[in-house]
Amino acid sequence: MGKKLTTRRYAGKQLHATRGKKLRHRLRVEVDWTKNGDRWWGFRELLQAPSVATESGVYIIWRNIFPLEVVKVGQGYAGTVREKLQDHSNDKTITCYEDVKFLVTWATVEARFLDSVEAYLGDRLNPRVATRFLDVMPVAVNLPEF
Repeated sequence: MGKKLTTRRYAGKQLHATRGKKLRHRLRVEVDWTKNGDRWWGFRELLQAPSVATESGVYIIWRNIFPLEVVKVGQGYAGTVREKLQDHSNDKTITCYEDVKFLVTWATVEARFLDSVEAYLGDRLNPRVATRFLDVMPVAVNLPEF
């Protein structure tokens, strides 16, 4: 017997996958993931630098270990990325994983794609602290080279 055909709905639109393959995303956006020179920003280091991450966009927080362990993906739309990261620095559901140094990056994304890109990152990176947007169609982005 063959593999089951997967069908999903996002915002009333139906997507079909071929047997045994992941759903294809109709749209892909290229983003520039921000670094501090040639290295990733440390989470606490970034919070001490007042003039960075002051735009809207999506962000990824991960533990500096191998294999990769993403703690949180999110977006700064109602506020800036920096404001969201500041909120996370006081959130015990996130900081409980900070026994290993956190690293962070973010990318500017058009407002109309924020929910969809965040949904894609959440599905793809499977963060420990997750928020899912099941009613939006994920928009694929290039991932940072962790």
